[in-house]
Amino acid sequence: MRIARDEGCHNKFLLIAAIYLLAAIPLVFLGYGSDNDTYGVLDAGLKTWGQNNPSMSRHPGYWLYEALVYFINGLGGSLATNICTLVASLFIVHSFHSILDKRNINNKTLITLCFSLNPYFLIAATSTMDHIWALALIVLVMQIMNQRRMILVGLLAGMAIGMRLSSAIAIFGILFGSLMHSIKIENFKRLFVIGLISLVVGGMFYVPSWMFVGENSSFLTPHLGNESLWTLRMHVGRALYKPTYLFGLLSFAGIIVISAFMAIHKKISFDDSDVCIVAIFGAVSTLVLFVIYPLKINYLLPFLFFTYLAFGLLFRECPKYAISLLFISVISYSFVSFPLAKPDRPNRARNAMIGLSIENGVLLSDISKRLELMPCKTLSCWEDNRDRNEVPDQIVKPAP
Repeated sequence: MRIARDEGCHNKFLLIAAIYLLAAIPLVFLGYGSDNDTYGVLDAGLKTWGQNNPSMSRHPGYWLYEALVYFINGLGGSLATNICTLVASLFIVHSFHSILDKRNINNKTLITLCFSLNPYFLIAATSTMDHIWALALIVLVMQIMNQRRMILVGLLAGMAIGMRLSSAIAIFGILFGSLMHSIKIENFKRLFVIGLISLVVGGMFYVPSWMFVGENSSFLTPHLGNESLWTLRMHVGRALYKPTYLFGLLSFAGIIVISAFMAIHKKISFDDSDVCIVAIFGAVSTLVLFVIYPLKINYLLPFLFFTYLAFGLLFRECPKYAISLLFISVISYSFVSFPLAKPDRPNRARNAMIGLSIENGVLLSDISKRLELMPCKTLSCWEDNRDRNEVPDQIVKPAP
């Protein structure tokens, strides 16, 4: 029986992998990506490792990732860096499905596809950016947390922090969730050692940043832009709007409706409280950080992973038709979007006009940008492309 079950799981994941790769592989051929930070990473890696002129792409410093990209890029350009990111993303998808399968979750295939075919995950998984690399390490830490390998877990957690400093919040959520599941002195000691190792190892990757800025903590200051972008209304607006549109309006509404329906009918399952508590704390911790600094939506990818994981575990008996409708809404978000607000300037909004509209989906919009940026290999090229395509500030009536 065990062998038959394992074969069934293997076959289902092959189906998931085939669908996922069918959507993802064409995207790896579209250059480095559409994010300006991608080209900052390329510039910094070249200066630091190719010209012996240490340089930061941005605060707080991404020395580990910039080094990896520099050497992989030298082997095969954007195709090589994107394929490596795609492989890391496939590990994340496999881990997600494996967690649900080991706990016999209904609709695990559809839920895994809802997560993996989210357009923001697809874009990150096929671009030269660090989000997927950091998330892969976070997921690996979560997978082996209960094994008696404190040093290994601590080292991997430290590498995740070295890849992206914000990973420390996700790691904290995982550790705290593990402690809440089993509040014992032995567990506390083990998690404390893991946390200490991760902080020491992760901190080592930011010593160059500390030295680079003159041996002070200014490297921890995030790039927020002009103060006019961060009025209280705009801060709150971003903190509410971006987590919603990480999923898409239809998918977000679907998740809320399904959750309410399952709660009303008392069909919430805590059978797998160990990993469920970890997923919940991981989601909450990463969301809290984003609410404090609501910058780019792709910073929320760990939140996406933990939320869908907790969703699958809590609502294991959810009707298949409901998950199927959710899956359709996820797919549609790549092609059509229904924004509830229109910024006066994309990515640098000082104001926004409230009102429902219809636009190209997230994936279609990103593909259009990437096609324009395919010749680019430097940040200055990205900036030139932005300046050519930037429209004058729109006059937007303040939202009530």
